[in-house]
Amino acid sequence: MQLGSIEAVVAAVQEDARAEVEQIERDVAGAIARAREEDARLPVVVADAEARLGAARRQARERLAAEDWADHEAAIRDREAWIARVVDEGERRLGALDPVTARSDLVRLAREALDCLPDQPLEVLVPPLLAGVADLVRSATVKTVARVTPSPACDGGCIAQTVDGRVRFDNTYRDRRRRFEVMWRARLGEMYGEGDAALAAEGALQASGSRM
Repeated sequence: MQLGSIEAVVAAVQEDARAEVEQIERDVAGAIARAREEDARLPVVVADAEARLGAARRQARERLAAEDWADHEAAIRDREAWIARVVDEGERRLGALDPVTARSDLVRLAREALDCLPDQPLEVLVPPLLAGVADLVRSATVKTVARVTPSPACDGGCIAQTVDGRVRFDNTYRDRRRRFEVMWRARLGEMYGEGDAALAAEGALQASGSRM
């Protein structure tokens, strides 16, 4: 190839073009690398990030609170169902007292009720099945017992009242259960984990002051 010929000029132009293309490619690659490095250093900014994060935290707290409350409600339902079984067992035991124990318990409850009433002629209402305790009731108190009356209102325990009915003291099992509820519930609360309804019923009856 001769210098100054057309072939030499074309070769020189092609060489220059290749060099320029290579330089452009190097410049582009460098620019891309620098851009990637700069992007990596820039923090990622999400619109309303704090608001979204706060909402997510609130939802998490609300979900945990709802789960805790559901667990609490379930525990309360389980405890109340267990207490109901204890009460049923206690009532069954009281209803199954042998006659001697039932009469002794009635006399004790009658004396307790009469002691709460004024010194005047009094009446004691008793369960119809225990009507024959008049002499025992009178001998157990210094109060004047005018009459001992069988009453369907007493399915366990007794009711003492003045003869005119104006003042009375309800000492039936039903009313004692209501009156001593705080006490026997506290006792059952101590025994709840044991899960034995029969044992708990005995503890509740003792807490209410009723002898087995």
